[in-house]
Amino acid sequence: MRFGKTTAIFLLAAIALGIGAAVYALRAGKLLDRPLAAPPPALGLPSGSTDAPISLVFLGTSLSDGAQWPLLAAEMIAECSARPAIPIVIAKGGATSNWGLMQIDAVIEARPDVVFLEFMINDADLRRGVSIEESLENHAAMLDRILSEQRAATVVLLRLNRAHGARAILRPRLPAYERQLVSLAVADRVELGDLRENWQAELGRLGRSAAIPDGVHPVDSVAAAVNAPGVAALFVGPAGSPRCR
Repeated sequence: MRFGKTTAIFLLAAIALGIGAAVYALRAGKLLDRPLAAPPPALGLPSGSTDAPISLVFLGTSLSDGAQWPLLAAEMIAECSARPAIPIVIAKGGATSNWGLMQIDAVIEARPDVVFLEFMINDADLRRGVSIEESLENHAAMLDRILSEQRAATVVLLRLNRAHGARAILRPRLPAYERQLVSLAVADRVELGDLRENWQAELGRLGRSAAIPDGVHPVDSVAAAVNAPGVAALFVGPAGSPRCR
């Protein structure tokens, strides 16, 4: 009989924790759907010969790995700048900023003009064991290496789609992780690329289940339709040109 009561108590506790996590995730979702800050002014593309390619490095997670959108963003930037643009994707499914920090030598080797970073979606995953403090330290270290060794480079901290459903419950503190991006973006040559409003508009049009079936990884064509123009629009072409599209 004691065993039965103990089991019932544990079940009730688990249910209560589950409900609490779901409510917290719902409240966090409201924060996650808001912009982190006012949109930054358009970024100028690096000057140079029209024959010299612009080197774009995308360092991140499965949101970038194997996706079409970095290639399309590079095409849009190339058309806007009237210069070739070379996209280099250094990304891995399940990667956190710990892994990203170990890839900085490869990033530097690519001699990037622009580096795009996106790791918060995995840093915030409870299963990865990366604290907010560790995430902030990793990002600061990555920025320090890139900016000190590539003195003309710009780093863009990307905020792409958020997780939904059970995947969101695994990331209950994602809003707190993402807020670190604002403090990191105050440094010279570091900018925030917040595409969350772009994603909200697309999810309102398509619905979450159609756009992000597993709760975290968008359908490739949807990611291309949102991320590529969103990233390109962070930049402006030669003097007098509109934002890249």
